[in-house]
Amino acid sequence: MMCNKLIKFGAFEEKYGKDFDLIATGHYATTTLLPDSLVPELRKAYQNGELPLRQTGDENIPVLPAPRENETGETPASLDSALRIEWKSNGFQKRIGIAGDEPILKAQDGQTVLLSTAADHVKDQTYFLGQISLAQLSKLVFPIGDLPKRDVRAIAEAAKLPSATRKDSQGICFLGKINYNDFIRRYLGIKIGPIIEKETGKRVGYHHGFWFHTIGQRKGLGLSGGPWYVVDKDIPQNIIYVSKGFQTSAQYGKTIRLSGFRYMSANLLGEPTAEHPADICFKIRHTPEFTRAKFYQREDGLHVIESEQPIQGIAAGQFGVVYTPDTKVCLGSGIIFGGGTD
Repeated sequence: MMCNKLIKFGAFEEKYGKDFDLIATGHYATTTLLPDSLVPELRKAYQNGELPLRQTGDENIPVLPAPRENETGETPASLDSALRIEWKSNGFQKRIGIAGDEPILKAQDGQTVLLSTAADHVKDQTYFLGQISLAQLSKLVFPIGDLPKRDVRAIAEAAKLPSATRKDSQGICFLGKINYNDFIRRYLGIKIGPIIEKETGKRVGYHHGFWFHTIGQRKGLGLSGGPWYVVDKDIPQNIIYVSKGFQTSAQYGKTIRLSGFRYMSANLLGEPTAEHPADICFKIRHTPEFTRAKFYQREDGLHVIESEQPIQGIAAGQFGVVYTPDTKVCLGSGIIFGGGTD
């Protein structure tokens, strides 16, 4: 996630991107442009529990609820037609709007750009883009965001590209084939620390540094009598806590607190509070699934996600990414401060 913010669309932009109007990237995502004047109506629809965007076949068709009277008592009868005409999907394969028009690739004055999810939800990569700024988003286009992965491979095969049958990459961006532990060891070194069983406080082994381990990790611990799972880390003391009961309810949580949460573009949720929370979907890691939740800001500034279902492996320091309840728009993200309600 920080690679996208600081390197791909940060350092690259400062060095080369500044000389170009747009940057095309291979991420599975899309952007959506709409007139600034329609943002309040979209926000109002979400606040009223309506889903103004819904999936229809392979298209993101904007669908508004029945017209409502505005503050002056007038019914905005033209709003539905305005959305259908002016809402534009920023993909290369199609555009929602007036048939036959060329895609509009860059936001103009009076337009708002939103980061939208990809057509292929399994490959959708908006989670990794959750920390980019509006300035960065405004320059991006996603040529394959409207295509399922199978179509991308078919295009690559037709063009006889060597990557057509290559396995999906799971490595670190820009580094190619590299051993993750070797890379981390090179830059952070080794610092021996204890591995403690969470339930008993008993030392069951040693590790080479907390930075080699993530919450939920099972492999690579070097412990017998398992399976063991990493369930917590004491960073100042360099302690790794493990448990054999990671699948039990004790290792799940429903409350996720976010520090430094910010909206990437338009705020489509208003000002939700604990008494009047907003409906959202969210992710705390890159997965195809979205989880439904309530979302609000506390008086101390922290934002809170109250998940509808228990979530495994809530790890402080990772990112929580918030989406509209229809999963169509990636709204923003914050750093996971921890679970609990205090």
